[in-house]
Amino acid sequence: MTDFTDVLDPLSSRLPLPQPARSRVLLEIAADLEDAYRHYRDAGLPEPEARRRAMEAFELSDEALAELVQVHTSPFRKLLDRLSGQAQSRWERAVLIVVAASVAIIAVEMMLRETVIRDAGTLVWPALICGMSGLLLGLSKFYQLYIKQDHEIRSVRRGLDAIAALAGAQVLLGFLACWLYLYKYAELISSNVANTFNYLFEWLLSSAALLSVSISGGLFTAFIWFVLAQRAAGIEDAEAEERRTRMLYAVQMAGPTGWIIVFLSLVIAALIVVKAVQLSRRSFAPGPAWDSGLNAILFWGAFAAVLGFLGQCYGIYNAMKAIGQASQFSPSVTAFGFFISFTSTMLGLGVLVVAAFCWYVLRFWSRRVERSLVAT
Repeated sequence: MTDFTDVLDPLSSRLPLPQPARSRVLLEIAADLEDAYRHYRDAGLPEPEARRRAMEAFELSDEALAELVQVHTSPFRKLLDRLSGQAQSRWERAVLIVVAASVAIIAVEMMLRETVIRDAGTLVWPALICGMSGLLLGLSKFYQLYIKQDHEIRSVRRGLDAIAALAGAQVLLGFLACWLYLYKYAELISSNVANTFNYLFEWLLSSAALLSVSISGGLFTAFIWFVLAQRAAGIEDAEAEERRTRMLYAVQMAGPTGWIIVFLSLVIAALIVVKAVQLSRRSFAPGPAWDSGLNAILFWGAFAAVLGFLGQCYGIYNAMKAIGQASQFSPSVTAFGFFISFTSTMLGLGVLVVAAFCWYVLRFWSRRVERSLVAT
Protein backbone atom coordinates (compact mmCIF):
# COMPACT_ATOMS: atom_id res chain seq x y z
CA MET A 1 0.00 0.00 0.00
CA THR A 2 1.06 3.60 -0.63
CA ASP A 3 1.23 6.30 2.02
CA PHE A 4 -1.41 8.98 1.38
CA THR A 5 -1.14 10.56 4.85
CA ASP A 6 -0.42 13.98 3.39
CA VAL A 7 -3.80 13.80 1.64
CA LEU A 8 -5.86 12.15 4.39
CA ASP A 9 -4.74 14.41 7.26
CA PRO A 10 -6.11 17.63 5.71
CA LEU A 11 -9.30 15.80 4.72
CA SER A 12 -9.76 14.60 8.32
CA SER A 13 -9.74 18.19 9.58
CA ARG A 14 -12.27 19.21 6.90
CA LEU A 15 -14.77 16.41 7.65
CA PRO A 16 -17.44 17.60 10.12
CA LEU A 17 -18.26 14.03 11.18
CA PRO A 18 -18.01 12.36 14.59
CA GLN A 19 -16.17 9.13 15.19
CA PRO A 20 -16.46 6.42 13.93
CA ALA A 21 -18.09 7.85 10.78
CA ARG A 22 -15.04 10.02 10.07
CA SER A 23 -12.69 7.03 10.23
CA ARG A 24 -14.92 5.01 7.91
CA VAL A 25 -14.94 7.82 5.33
CA LEU A 26 -11.16 8.20 5.52
CA LEU A 27 -10.68 4.46 5.08
CA GLU A 28 -12.93 4.50 2.01
CA ILE A 29 -11.01 7.42 0.51
CA ALA A 30 -7.70 5.67 1.25
CA ALA A 31 -8.96 2.54 -0.50
CA ASP A 32 -10.09 4.58 -3.52
CA LEU A 33 -6.71 6.32 -3.66
CA GLU A 34 -4.97 2.95 -3.55
CA ASP A 35 -7.16 1.62 -6.39
CA ALA A 36 -6.44 4.68 -8.53
CA TYR A 37 -2.74 4.38 -7.79
CA ARG A 38 -2.74 0.71 -8.83
CA HIS A 39 -4.62 1.59 -12.01
CA TYR A 40 -1.99 4.13 -13.04
CA ARG A 41 0.81 1.77 -12.09
CA ASP A 42 -0.73 -0.99 -14.25
CA ALA A 43 -0.92 1.53 -17.09
CA GLY A 44 2.89 1.75 -16.99
CA LEU A 45 3.36 5.04 -15.13
CA PRO A 46 6.27 5.30 -12.69
CA GLU A 47 5.42 5.32 -9.00
CA PRO A 48 5.77 9.08 -8.29
CA GLU A 49 3.66 9.97 -11.35
CA ALA A 50 1.00 7.36 -10.47
CA ARG A 51 0.82 8.73 -6.96
CA ARG A 52 0.53 12.31 -8.17
CA ARG A 53 -2.30 11.48 -10.58
CA ALA A 54 -4.18 9.50 -7.93
CA MET A 55 -3.97 12.48 -5.57
CA GLU A 56 -5.17 14.83 -8.30
CA ALA A 57 -8.12 12.54 -9.09
CA PHE A 58 -9.27 12.68 -5.47
CA GLU A 59 -8.69 16.33 -4.79
CA LEU A 60 -12.13 16.79 -3.24
CA SER A 61 -13.83 20.16 -3.25
CA ASP A 62 -15.98 21.48 -0.40
CA GLU A 63 -19.13 20.55 -2.34
CA ALA A 64 -17.93 16.96 -2.84
CA LEU A 65 -17.06 16.68 0.85
CA ALA A 66 -20.52 17.98 1.78
CA GLU A 67 -22.17 15.30 -0.37
CA LEU A 68 -19.92 12.67 1.21
CA VAL A 69 -20.93 13.84 4.67
CA GLN A 70 -24.61 13.63 3.73
CA VAL A 71 -24.20 9.99 2.68
CA HIS A 72 -22.59 9.01 6.00
CA THR A 73 -24.87 11.00 8.31
CA SER A 74 -27.97 9.66 10.09
CA PRO A 75 -31.29 11.53 9.65
CA PHE A 76 -31.24 12.77 13.24
CA ARG A 77 -27.67 13.96 12.91
CA LYS A 78 -28.56 15.68 9.65
CA LEU A 79 -31.22 17.64 11.52
CA LEU A 80 -28.71 18.69 14.16
CA ASP A 81 -26.03 19.45 11.58
CA ARG A 82 -28.19 22.26 10.17
CA LEU A 83 -26.89 24.17 13.13
CA SER A 84 -23.24 25.08 13.18
CA GLY A 85 -20.93 23.17 15.48
CA GLN A 86 -20.78 26.11 17.85
CA ALA A 87 -24.55 26.59 17.83
CA GLN A 88 -25.12 22.87 18.33
CA SER A 89 -22.77 22.91 21.30
CA ARG A 90 -24.65 25.89 22.76
CA TRP A 91 -27.99 24.13 22.17
CA GLU A 92 -26.88 20.97 23.98
CA ARG A 93 -25.48 22.98 26.86
CA ALA A 94 -28.65 25.04 27.08
CA VAL A 95 -30.80 21.91 27.45
CA LEU A 96 -28.51 20.59 30.17
CA ILE A 97 -28.52 23.94 31.94
CA VAL A 98 -32.33 24.19 31.87
CA VAL A 99 -32.81 20.68 33.29
CA ALA A 100 -30.07 21.10 35.89
CA ALA A 101 -31.36 24.54 36.88
CA SER A 102 -34.88 23.17 37.41
CA VAL A 103 -33.64 20.47 39.75
CA ALA A 104 -31.19 22.84 41.41
CA ILE A 105 -33.84 25.47 42.11
CA ILE A 106 -36.08 22.96 43.85
CA ALA A 107 -33.24 21.37 45.82
CA VAL A 108 -31.46 24.59 46.79
CA GLU A 109 -34.71 26.38 47.65
CA MET A 110 -35.64 23.47 49.90
CA MET A 111 -32.24 23.21 51.56
CA LEU A 112 -31.67 26.92 52.08
CA ARG A 113 -35.08 27.81 53.37
CA GLU A 114 -34.43 29.03 56.87
CA THR A 115 -37.46 27.44 58.46
CA VAL A 116 -36.75 24.05 56.89
CA ILE A 117 -33.13 24.02 58.09
CA ARG A 118 -34.22 25.15 61.54
CA ASP A 119 -36.97 22.52 61.79
CA ALA A 120 -34.60 19.83 60.56
CA GLY A 121 -32.30 20.45 63.53
CA THR A 122 -28.57 20.00 63.91
CA LEU A 123 -28.56 16.47 62.52
CA VAL A 124 -29.18 17.86 59.03
CA TRP A 125 -25.65 19.24 58.75
CA PRO A 126 -23.92 15.93 57.86
CA ALA A 127 -26.30 15.57 54.91
CA LEU A 128 -25.69 19.19 53.90
CA ILE A 129 -21.92 18.67 54.05
CA CYS A 130 -22.25 15.60 51.80
CA GLY A 131 -24.40 17.62 49.39
CA MET A 132 -21.87 20.46 49.18
CA SER A 133 -19.01 17.98 48.70
CA GLY A 134 -20.92 16.31 45.86
CA LEU A 135 -21.60 19.68 44.26
CA LEU A 136 -17.92 20.68 44.41
CA LEU A 137 -16.81 17.34 42.96
CA GLY A 138 -19.44 17.62 40.23
CA LEU A 139 -18.31 21.13 39.29
CA SER A 140 -14.67 20.02 39.07
CA LYS A 141 -15.65 17.03 36.92
CA PHE A 142 -17.88 19.23 34.72
CA TYR A 143 -14.92 21.56 34.18
CA GLN A 144 -12.72 18.59 33.20
CA LEU A 145 -15.14 16.97 30.75
CA TYR A 146 -16.99 19.93 29.22
CA ILE A 147 -14.78 23.00 29.48
CA LYS A 148 -11.20 21.76 29.71
CA GLN A 149 -12.07 18.84 27.37
CA ASP A 150 -9.68 16.53 29.22
CA HIS A 151 -10.80 13.18 27.82
CA GLU A 152 -7.94 11.01 29.07
CA ILE A 153 -9.55 7.58 29.19
CA ARG A 154 -7.89 6.60 32.47
CA SER A 155 -9.23 9.62 34.34
CA VAL A 156 -12.58 10.16 32.64
CA ARG A 157 -14.49 8.25 35.36
CA ARG A 158 -12.29 9.25 38.23
CA GLY A 159 -14.41 10.82 40.97
CA LEU A 160 -17.80 9.69 39.63
CA ASP A 161 -18.11 6.89 42.20
CA ALA A 162 -17.51 9.41 44.97
CA ILE A 163 -20.33 11.63 43.68
CA ALA A 164 -22.73 8.67 43.56
CA ALA A 165 -21.66 7.62 47.07
CA LEU A 166 -22.29 11.13 48.39
CA ALA A 167 -25.77 11.10 46.85
CA GLY A 168 -26.61 7.86 48.61
CA ALA A 169 -24.97 9.04 51.84
CA GLN A 170 -27.30 12.04 52.04
CA VAL A 171 -30.38 9.84 51.92
CA LEU A 172 -28.96 7.34 54.41
CA LEU A 173 -27.93 10.09 56.81
CA GLY A 174 -31.43 11.55 56.58
CA PHE A 175 -33.10 8.27 57.57
CA LEU A 176 -30.49 7.63 60.28
CA ALA A 177 -31.13 11.06 61.75
CA CYS A 178 -34.88 10.36 61.77
CA TRP A 179 -34.30 7.23 63.85
CA LEU A 180 -32.08 9.19 66.23
CA TYR A 181 -34.81 11.81 66.59
CA LEU A 182 -37.32 9.02 67.24
CA TYR A 183 -35.11 7.62 70.00
CA LYS A 184 -34.73 11.10 71.52
CA TYR A 185 -38.45 11.82 71.56
CA ALA A 186 -39.24 8.31 72.82
CA GLU A 187 -37.16 9.06 75.90
CA LEU A 188 -39.00 12.37 76.36
CA ILE A 189 -42.36 10.63 76.05
CA SER A 190 -41.38 8.01 78.61
CA SER A 191 -40.51 10.75 81.09
CA ASN A 192 -43.53 12.97 80.30
CA VAL A 193 -46.49 10.99 78.95
CA ALA A 194 -48.83 14.00 79.16
CA ASN A 195 -47.02 15.72 76.25
CA THR A 196 -46.98 12.68 73.98
CA PHE A 197 -48.93 14.41 71.19
CA ASN A 198 -46.65 17.44 71.22
CA TYR A 199 -43.54 15.30 71.11
CA LEU A 200 -44.90 13.20 68.24
CA PHE A 201 -45.78 16.37 66.32
CA GLU A 202 -42.27 17.76 66.84
CA TRP A 203 -40.74 14.46 65.72
CA LEU A 204 -42.86 14.35 62.56
CA LEU A 205 -42.03 18.00 61.78
CA SER A 206 -38.29 17.49 62.29
CA SER A 207 -38.25 14.23 60.34
CA ALA A 208 -40.24 15.67 57.44
CA ALA A 209 -37.92 18.68 57.18
CA LEU A 210 -34.84 16.50 57.54
CA LEU A 211 -35.95 14.00 54.88
CA SER A 212 -36.97 16.82 52.53
CA VAL A 213 -33.51 18.32 52.69
CA SER A 214 -31.58 15.04 52.50
CA ILE A 215 -33.67 13.48 49.70
CA SER A 216 -33.73 16.64 47.57
CA GLY A 217 -29.98 17.04 48.02
CA GLY A 218 -29.44 13.39 47.17
CA LEU A 219 -31.56 13.71 44.02
CA PHE A 220 -29.65 16.76 42.89
CA THR A 221 -26.30 15.07 43.50
CA ALA A 222 -27.55 11.93 41.70
CA PHE A 223 -28.59 14.08 38.73
CA ILE A 224 -25.09 15.56 38.59
CA TRP A 225 -23.64 12.04 38.66
CA PHE A 226 -26.01 10.88 35.89
CA VAL A 227 -25.10 13.72 33.53
CA LEU A 228 -21.37 13.25 34.08
CA ALA A 229 -21.63 9.45 33.80
CA GLN A 230 -23.43 9.75 30.46
CA ARG A 231 -20.73 12.08 29.21
CA ALA A 232 -18.00 9.68 30.37
CA ALA A 233 -19.77 6.73 28.71
CA GLY A 234 -19.95 8.65 25.42
CA ILE A 235 -16.23 9.41 25.59
CA GLU A 236 -15.43 5.75 26.31
CA ASP A 237 -17.61 4.55 23.42
CA ALA A 238 -15.93 6.96 21.02
CA GLU A 239 -12.49 5.87 22.22
CA ALA A 240 -13.38 2.17 21.87
CA GLU A 241 -14.68 2.72 18.33
CA GLU A 242 -11.57 4.65 17.42
CA ARG A 243 -9.40 1.82 18.75
CA ARG A 244 -11.29 -0.70 16.65
CA THR A 245 -10.81 1.53 13.61
CA ARG A 246 -7.10 1.84 14.33
CA MET A 247 -6.83 -1.93 14.68
CA LEU A 248 -8.51 -2.43 11.31
CA TYR A 249 -6.24 0.18 9.76
CA ALA A 250 -3.19 -1.55 11.26
CA VAL A 251 -4.26 -4.86 9.71
CA GLN A 252 -4.73 -3.15 6.34
CA MET A 253 -1.32 -1.52 6.67
CA ALA A 254 0.24 -4.94 7.30
CA GLY A 255 -0.34 -5.77 3.65
CA PRO A 256 -1.49 -9.14 2.25
CA THR A 257 -0.04 -11.11 5.15
CA GLY A 258 -2.03 -9.13 7.73
CA TRP A 259 -5.37 -10.73 6.88
CA ILE A 260 -3.80 -14.20 6.81
CA ILE A 261 -2.39 -13.62 10.30
CA VAL A 262 -5.81 -12.48 11.51
CA PHE A 263 -7.36 -15.65 10.08
CA LEU A 264 -4.72 -17.78 11.78
CA SER A 265 -5.39 -16.01 15.09
CA LEU A 266 -9.06 -16.98 14.79
CA VAL A 267 -8.08 -20.60 14.08
CA ILE A 268 -5.79 -20.60 17.13
CA ALA A 269 -8.52 -19.09 19.31
CA ALA A 270 -10.96 -21.81 18.20
CA LEU A 271 -8.42 -24.54 19.00
CA ILE A 272 -7.78 -23.06 22.43
CA VAL A 273 -11.48 -22.92 23.25
CA VAL A 274 -12.07 -26.51 22.09
CA LYS A 275 -9.14 -27.86 24.11
CA ALA A 276 -10.14 -25.88 27.20
CA VAL A 277 -13.71 -27.22 27.03
CA GLN A 278 -12.42 -30.79 26.66
CA LEU A 279 -10.12 -30.38 29.64
CA SER A 280 -12.83 -28.83 31.82
CA ARG A 281 -15.16 -31.75 31.02
CA ARG A 282 -12.31 -34.32 31.07
CA SER A 283 -13.66 -35.66 27.80
CA PHE A 284 -10.34 -36.43 26.12
CA ALA A 285 -8.07 -39.42 25.67
CA PRO A 286 -4.42 -38.79 26.61
CA GLY A 287 -2.00 -39.85 23.93
CA PRO A 288 -0.29 -38.77 20.71
CA ALA A 289 -3.53 -37.51 19.12
CA TRP A 290 -4.22 -35.21 22.07
CA ASP A 291 -0.63 -33.94 22.14
CA SER A 292 -0.80 -33.32 18.40
CA GLY A 293 -3.90 -31.17 18.87
CA LEU A 294 -2.16 -29.14 21.55
CA ASN A 295 0.97 -28.74 19.46
CA ALA A 296 -1.17 -27.43 16.59
CA ILE A 297 -1.77 -24.28 18.67
CA LEU A 298 1.96 -23.67 18.94
CA PHE A 299 2.55 -24.61 15.28
CA TRP A 300 0.02 -22.14 13.89
CA GLY A 301 1.35 -19.45 16.22
CA ALA A 302 4.85 -20.01 14.87
CA PHE A 303 3.44 -20.04 11.33
CA ALA A 304 1.84 -16.62 11.97
CA ALA A 305 5.19 -15.29 13.20
CA VAL A 306 6.90 -16.59 10.05
CA LEU A 307 4.23 -14.87 7.95
CA GLY A 308 4.93 -11.69 9.86
CA PHE A 309 8.59 -11.88 8.95
CA LEU A 310 7.56 -12.61 5.36
CA GLY A 311 5.47 -9.43 5.40
CA GLN A 312 8.49 -7.55 6.71
CA CYS A 313 10.58 -8.81 3.81
CA TYR A 314 7.76 -7.82 1.45
CA GLY A 315 7.66 -4.29 2.84
CA ILE A 316 11.43 -3.85 2.71
CA TYR A 317 11.44 -5.21 -0.86
CA ASN A 318 8.80 -2.66 -1.93
CA ALA A 319 10.70 0.14 -0.25
CA MET A 320 13.97 -0.78 -1.94
CA LYS A 321 12.21 -1.22 -5.28
CA ALA A 322 10.62 2.21 -4.97
CA ILE A 323 13.99 3.76 -4.22
CA GLY A 324 15.51 2.06 -7.25
CA GLN A 325 12.73 3.18 -9.63
CA ALA A 326 12.34 6.74 -8.31
CA SER A 327 14.28 9.52 -9.96
CA GLN A 328 15.03 10.93 -6.51
CA PHE A 329 15.01 9.51 -3.01
CA SER A 330 11.59 9.68 -1.29
CA PRO A 331 11.82 9.34 2.51
CA SER A 332 8.03 9.01 2.86
CA VAL A 333 7.83 6.05 0.45
CA THR A 334 10.75 4.33 2.15
CA ALA A 335 9.41 4.94 5.65
CA PHE A 336 5.98 3.61 4.68
CA GLY A 337 7.51 0.41 3.34
CA PHE A 338 9.28 -0.15 6.63
CA PHE A 339 6.05 0.71 8.49
CA ILE A 340 4.23 -2.09 6.64
CA SER A 341 7.05 -4.52 7.37
CA PHE A 342 7.18 -3.87 11.11
CA THR A 343 3.37 -3.90 11.42
CA SER A 344 3.11 -7.41 10.02
CA THR A 345 6.01 -8.56 12.21
CA MET A 346 4.37 -7.22 15.36
CA LEU A 347 1.07 -8.90 14.46
CA GLY A 348 2.75 -12.25 13.82
CA LEU A 349 4.87 -12.13 16.97
CA GLY A 350 1.86 -11.07 19.03
CA VAL A 351 -0.10 -14.10 17.82
CA LEU A 352 2.90 -16.34 18.59
CA VAL A 353 3.27 -15.01 22.13
CA VAL A 354 -0.42 -15.57 22.93
CA ALA A 355 -0.43 -19.00 21.30
CA ALA A 356 2.70 -20.09 23.16
CA PHE A 357 1.31 -18.94 26.50
CA CYS A 358 -2.02 -20.71 25.96
CA TRP A 359 -0.20 -23.84 24.74
CA TYR A 360 1.89 -23.92 27.93
CA VAL A 361 -1.16 -23.41 30.18
CA LEU A 362 -3.20 -26.09 28.38
CA ARG A 363 -0.26 -28.50 28.42
CA PHE A 364 0.26 -28.00 32.17
CA TRP A 365 -3.49 -28.36 32.75
CA SER A 366 -3.67 -31.56 30.68
CA ARG A 367 -0.77 -33.12 32.63
CA ARG A 368 -2.55 -32.46 35.91
CA VAL A 369 -5.80 -33.95 34.58
CA GLU A 370 -3.91 -37.01 33.27
CA ARG A 371 -2.32 -37.58 36.69
CA SER A 372 -5.70 -37.29 38.40
CA LEU A 373 -7.24 -39.79 35.95
CA VAL A 374 -4.41 -42.26 36.55
CA ALA A 375 -4.77 -41.88 40.33
CA THR A 376 -8.46 -42.68 40.19
